[in-house]
Amino acid sequence: MFFLDLTQKHQYHTNPHDPWELIWVRFDGVQAKEYFDMLGGMDDPIFRTGDPERMKKHFADLFELFQNRPAGMELSASCILTNILTDMALGNIDRITTRLSNPRLGYPSEIQTAVSYIESHYSCPLKVEDIANHVHLSPYYFSRLFRKTTGCTVMEYIMKHRVQEAKRLLADPSHEIGTVAELVGFCNHSYFAKLFARHVGVSPSRYRQSIR
Repeated sequence: MFFLDLTQKHQYHTNPHDPWELIWVRFDGVQAKEYFDMLGGMDDPIFRTGDPERMKKHFADLFELFQNRPAGMELSASCILTNILTDMALGNIDRITTRLSNPRLGYPSEIQTAVSYIESHYSCPLKVEDIANHVHLSPYYFSRLFRKTTGCTVMEYIMKHRVQEAKRLLADPSHEIGTVAELVGFCNHSYFAKLFARHVGVSPSRYRQSIR
């Protein structure tokens, strides 16, 4: 679902290989802006309903009103719109609660897929464009959504995960530090040492000594 402020310029498009059928309604009212602000529409106009069938019924009931135009139509339409916005607000609360208890479960599905892809391919050369293509989003939109969801850029996340994996591998004394660097995706051992020290605060060799 998209909740857009029609007083502002906006645009959207679909994947030409997977076109959408849009169901939409335009409305205004005293509480419209309050709902828009409460739901954070300016920052993130996209909502994922937990009960699609219930939401579809709201819209079907609304369209039936528009077609039949019974007495009291405005009041009935206002009631249905309020139900739609209330369901969105409650869904937003559930999403925030889920994210607080388990952050990754609260991620949009595309970001969950991207994170899983990164964590499965961290040892390979990774480009933002390739990950965006994997989740069927444009690189620009994907980068913005990823940063907003995780709090860091795609490349920052990749580097952090590589460092975490390096820490795990360094705990095994059978791995030489150069080997660890290569296993987590760094062909330049010097760069790996500098990046590791920047994230952890000590060099890989010092870190290995500290956990013995």
